[in-house]
Amino acid sequence: MNRLLIILSIVLLLNISVFAQAPVRIGFLDMDWVLEQIDDYQEANNQLDAKIQEWRKEIELQQKQIDALEDALDLERPLLTNEIIEDREDDISYEQEQLNALKTKRFGTEGQWLAQKVILLQPVQDEILEAVKEVAENRKLDYVFDRSAEIITFHSEKKYDISTLVIRYIEQEDKKLAREALIESRKEEQRANNPAVENRRKAIEARKAEREKLLEERRNKAKNKRNNKKDVPSSSKEEELTGKKGTSTEVLPEKVDRKALAEQKKQERKKEIEQKKQERIKLLEERKKALEEKRKKSEESKSNKIKN
Repeated sequence: MNRLLIILSIVLLLNISVFAQAPVRIGFLDMDWVLEQIDDYQEANNQLDAKIQEWRKEIELQQKQIDALEDALDLERPLLTNEIIEDREDDISYEQEQLNALKTKRFGTEGQWLAQKVILLQPVQDEILEAVKEVAENRKLDYVFDRSAEIITFHSEKKYDISTLVIRYIEQEDKKLAREALIESRKEEQRANNPAVENRRKAIEARKAEREKLLEERRNKAKNKRNNKKDVPSSSKEEELTGKKGTSTEVLPEKVDRKALAEQKKQERKKEIEQKKQERIKLLEERKKALEEKRKKSEESKSNKIKN
C-alpha cells in the first residue's frame, strides 16, 4: 500500500509539472551504499551489535537458570510436600516474570536497543541528511528519493544519482571547501553537457596564458636592462627592482592554515554532537522514569482492585 502511494505521488507530481510548465527535478540516493562508505556508521553499528549480543547473552543465561530450577523441581517433586512444591513454583514464576520484564526492557517497542540505536546512529544520519540537503540545493533538485527503499525504479540515468556527491561532501571536513567543490563539479558537468561553453572557456584560458607569457617576457627584458646598468648604485638598483612595474619583493601575508581551521571545526562539531547525544540521553531517561511511574501506578491500581 505504501509503495502504491509513493508511485501515485510521483506520477501526480510529474503531471503537475507538465501542466504548470515547470518540470520537477528529481535526484536519487543509494542510502545503503552511502552508509557502507561512512566509517563512523560502521563503527556505531558494530557498537550497537555488540551491545545487543551482550543483552541476548544476559537473557539466555537467566533462561538457563530458570530451566535448571524447573528440571530440579521435576526431579524432586515426588519427594516434596505440596507446600514446598508451591513455593518452588512461585519462585520459578517470579524469576520468569523478571526475565520477561528484562526482555521488554531490552528489546521492547520502547526498549533500550532503540534508545542505543538513536544515540549511536542518529548523528551519522543527521550528517547524511545535511549533505543531501546541500547537494540538492546545489543541483536545484526538488525531490531526492532513496533507491534502496521500497520504490519501483525501472530506469534512472547516472547523472541523477547524487550518492557520490553526498559522500564527497561528508568526507570533506571543511564544509566551506565542500560547498566550493560542489559548485566546481556542477560547472564541470555543465561544460561537459555544453561543448560550446567548454570551447569558449578553453579559448579564454588560451588568451590568458598568452597574455601572461607576454608579460613575463617584458618583465625579463626590464630586469636584464636594469642589471646591465653598471654605473647605478646598488641602493638605486634595489629601489628600482622593488619599486617599478609591480616587481615588489614585499613578503605576502601568510595564508590561513586551512588544516588547523578544519581541525577546529571538526572539534566544534564533535562537541555539538556530544551535546545532542547527552540531550537525547536525558530525554530518554525522563521518558523511562515517566513510564516506570505509570507502570507502578497501574500495578498499585490492580493490587487495590484485587484487595477490594
